[in-house]
Amino acid sequence: MSGLRSLLLLLFVVACSGTKETGETGAGSPSYALVADGLGAALFSVWGDAADNVWAVGANDGSGPLFLHYDGSGWERIDTSGLSHDFWWVWGQGDALFVGGSKGHMVRYTPSTGELTDTVIGDPALTFFGVWGADTDDIWAVAGDPTNEVSGAIFHYDGTDWTPSAEAPPSDGGGVRAAFKVWGSGSSDVWVVGTSGLIMRWDGAGWSTNPSPLGSASFTTVHGRDSEVYAVGGFGNAQVMRLEGGQWVDDSPPIKTFPPLLIGVNVSGIIDPVGVGNNGALWWRRTSGWEADTRIPVTTSSYHGVWVDPDGGVWAVGGDLTMLSYGVVMYDGPATVASYER
Repeated sequence: MSGLRSLLLLLFVVACSGTKETGETGAGSPSYALVADGLGAALFSVWGDAADNVWAVGANDGSGPLFLHYDGSGWERIDTSGLSHDFWWVWGQGDALFVGGSKGHMVRYTPSTGELTDTVIGDPALTFFGVWGADTDDIWAVAGDPTNEVSGAIFHYDGTDWTPSAEAPPSDGGGVRAAFKVWGSGSSDVWVVGTSGLIMRWDGAGWSTNPSPLGSASFTTVHGRDSEVYAVGGFGNAQVMRLEGGQWVDDSPPIKTFPPLLIGVNVSGIIDPVGVGNNGALWWRRTSGWEADTRIPVTTSSYHGVWVDPDGGVWAVGGDLTMLSYGVVMYDGPATVASYER
């Protein structure tokens, strides 16, 4: 079996060799490298508001959940040694970061003071896989139970309290559903995706459930900019939805010999939408559809989250997404990013 896996890996690398086509938007590649490798736990999310203010979060490596900051010249690990859970998603605005985690935890971190407030806001069986806000007093967090015993949940923060939404992800008829990610274009246009074709929309007054063009496919991430919105997921060949005229349509890449598995997506408006997934794969949404990046991947680990900074730099994080025991950070863009030194 090890020989077969080695052969498949070799063929994948050969298939991905080359350079991106010229004349198309996408991250420039003066730098395309792992800037952190061999971390003691997987990273799940990366976010920032500038190329010199980047945050990445992940699983617990025994010294607390990974919580890394890049300031343009070097990396700092924020002390989380008092916490025993995992961090799954980070979103922020101004001097406030919100980090969703496992065991029902939500963390608020204030960079200017270093104050970290950890609160259990939901059932300990829930993991808060996604966080997004229109403002710091209008934030949504979505959750699911990895064991599929407790129904997923949607929580809202009004600047003071986290409150569970009366509308939880509905059953798919055969079991509970998990909500994986949340994103919105504004306070009255918020989307949630998750398992078994879950698509929900908040219109400012209430939640509605929307039909999926891909049936029961599960979606791990939703992200967009204005009216350009994508949701990615699927198992085996990647399955992608695009919002078009208020309706979701199938935007999946064609089935290939080595099918892609897209886990994260980012729509920046600065470069083409970018998707990330297994085996260090990058995918770009060109005008003709999704195309695989043709360069040799800088890692064979899988990416879970991706973010594009205002300068067009692509940041992707991941690692061993099964055992959660290994983590990486990739940068692809115009800057030279310092490596993380453990």
